[in-house]
Amino acid sequence: LPSVKAELVAVQAAVRQIIDLQQDLVDAIRLELDDTRPSPRTINADEMVERACKSNMTLARDLDITLRGARSRIAFVADERWVERILNNLVANAIWHSNGKKILIGARRIRGDIAFEVRDNGRGMKPEAVAGIFEPLKAPSLSPIGQSAARSGLGLYNVRLYTERMGGTVTCESTPQRGTLFRITLPGPITTVAPQPRLRDIDAAKLAKNKLVAILDELTT
Repeated sequence: LPSVKAELVAVQAAVRQIIDLQQDLVDAIRLELDDTRPSPRTINADEMVERACKSNMTLARDLDITLRGARSRIAFVADERWVERILNNLVANAIWHSNGKKILIGARRIRGDIAFEVRDNGRGMKPEAVAGIFEPLKAPSLSPIGQSAARSGLGLYNVRLYTERMGGTVTCESTPQRGTLFRITLPGPITTVAPQPRLRDIDAAKLAKNKLVAILDELTT
């Protein structure tokens, strides 16, 4: 059973890599050849973080990686699909390449703008690698998991293109053996809203409704 499970994880990872590869190529062609413009609307940062976690949770769990999203009360104006693609690319990049075991996604204010951050505790990078991190790779690279599927080398390049098309900036901070931080900053205006209940919060509320809940002190005998 352990060997079968390991093979299944490898197959699932390879399939995910192929899907990511196809999406990266489509995004790059659209952004490079079409005069594609964002369709801005008011969106909730907390919802974007939750989606990124949900989309990548199964893969992260299969590879024994802890993926968490910090709650946010920020609402902002941007292209919803583009922000989702950016976060998914950054999380997927951390899963495939960081060699870390923990990934955290969050959003915060920076002088009236919103900044999404994806941080990992992986092997980090040298300054020369960071300098060209948002340029397309000359040749596809292979992940240790799912060797049959090549990475396009376009994921982070697309992140930069999407971000710049929305008037934002993207940066990378990394130190060898101390992890990596990607920060996407998008222009305001931003507002503060009440956090939306996540699915697990809603489920807990439903379970507790109309039920007698007993709270037992651990010292009680």
